[in-house]
Amino acid sequence: MNNITSRDLLNLFLRNIIIIIISAVICATGAYVYCENFTDEKFLSQGSIIVTNGGIISEEIDGRPVNNTDIAASVNLMTTVKDLLATPGIYQQISERMDNKYTTSQLMGAATISSSSEESLILGISFELYSKKDAMEATEAFLDLAPAYISSYIPGTSTQKSAPASNAYKTAPQTLITCLAAALFGMIACFAIVFVIFAFNATIKSDEDFSMHYDIPVLGNIPDFAATHGNSGKAASKSKSKARR
Repeated sequence: MNNITSRDLLNLFLRNIIIIIISAVICATGAYVYCENFTDEKFLSQGSIIVTNGGIISEEIDGRPVNNTDIAASVNLMTTVKDLLATPGIYQQISERMDNKYTTSQLMGAATISSSSEESLILGISFELYSKKDAMEATEAFLDLAPAYISSYIPGTSTQKSAPASNAYKTAPQTLITCLAAALFGMIACFAIVFVIFAFNATIKSDEDFSMHYDIPVLGNIPDFAATHGNSGKAASKSKSKARR
């Protein structure tokens, strides 16, 4: 394998820049065609609810002020609430509200429930669906149904909508990012192939190649007389042939 320097890599890249660019364009074009013709558009809408053990919001529980124990109890309650909201029941209700346009399993797969921290009482909910209207409708339905759904399983909880469904935005396909990534991949893959060919090619093509492999001064080049003579002979034969005609 050749002893390759950074200068060699730069020269190799510049010598093959056209084929590398062509490879990048081909990959980017393929990615664009795929995004525009073979992927479905998806849109995401977000909202949030706040869940407590009953008196955090009103700042009073059973006629007494809220204390740290009540807040800790509400924080501990959030794990149970998250597990509850991962069950199919509420998504079945959302499906019915949307006239069964999506199945329960599809809505469960499209939903994401999260909190900003382990001590947060606010749960964020988002739906990623195939139209802006559907994403916003599913999110709003979840926010409307969640209070009663949670209370039916955990009596004494207080659930309120803290943020309505946001205007849905497009999440897929990300055509520009995908095309740029494909172009970069095409360039890297093409250069890698060129590099492998160059690295394992031990043929000496010039004085620089000879000096790189051998620590011997180059005094001069010996022409290939056989090739030169052969070409001259062919040229002379052609000239005689024309002269006879």
